[in-house]
Amino acid sequence: MLGSTLKPSLELEKLTRRYGGARARALLAEAREAYDFLGRFIAEENIACNYAETGGFTGILKPAHYDALARKTAQLTRTVGLEVHMVTKSQLRSEVGTDLYCGGRVLLRRAVLETGTVPCRLGPARPGRGCYRCRQERCRSYSAGSP
Repeated sequence: MLGSTLKPSLELEKLTRRYGGARARALLAEAREAYDFLGRFIAEENIACNYAETGGFTGILKPAHYDALARKTAQLTRTVGLEVHMVTKSQLRSEVGTDLYCGGRVLLRRAVLETGTVPCRLGPARPGRGCYRCRQERCRSYSAGSP
């Protein structure tokens, strides 16, 4: 979920096969709560990391793939309440501004941020965590396992 793009995992089927239905839904619910928390935390702590909720689109290049993606999308909406919907070929131009795909899925809750700035920007809030600051606030050293 963390990286330059933040989005909930859309692999309910894989999670269900591995952990069972109840645990898979719980994992996705926890991921959604973590996503919500991160946005609030960045705003509350005024962390300058160019965080933006942009949404996202998964395009379909073959018409045959539309139904499978639509089933997965309906299942995700029903089971974990993700804000996501399908777009048909005829809706594409008005929804995402292109006719390249045969349809696709629009994810309303997706964000981007500059991951390289986050550890240094957290420095004042979490001293001693392996981040050393310089005049330009560039991260010189960061250790994920620091105490």
